[in-house]
Amino acid sequence: MNRYEMDRLFQNYVNGWKKSDKQLIISTCDVTCEIIECYGPVYKGTNQIESWIDAWISRHHRVKQWDILRNYIDTASLTAVFEWAFKCYSGKKDHHFKGCSVVQYNSTYITCIKEYRMEAVHYYPYE
Repeated sequence: MNRYEMDRLFQNYVNGWKKSDKQLIISTCDVTCEIIECYGPVYKGTNQIESWIDAWISRHHRVKQWDILRNYIDTASLTAVFEWAFKCYSGKKDHHFKGCSVVQYNSTYITCIKEYRMEAVHYYPYE
């Protein structure tokens, strides 16, 4: 898998969430894919990932923005890191934070996504 394919797969994953398009999201994932969200939940395999997506959509949760700011792709290890800014509506309120995803691939699909979060607003306490 080359850099373009790795980037495209993750872009499609993100676009699937932005469009609430379950098929697009699932099309990027290996059947054994594991997704670890930044606040703890883990989804193993496409059956659990589909259940998560269905629950998210049925509760009227929506991704309002998910902008990839930069990426670091290593084709030798089939691993990439994507930095992003994220906004969503869930739990009857808006959320906004920045973060990154460490993404692992096989020759065709995403096999693992580990998400990490940081606060959207940064400040300099000593300036």
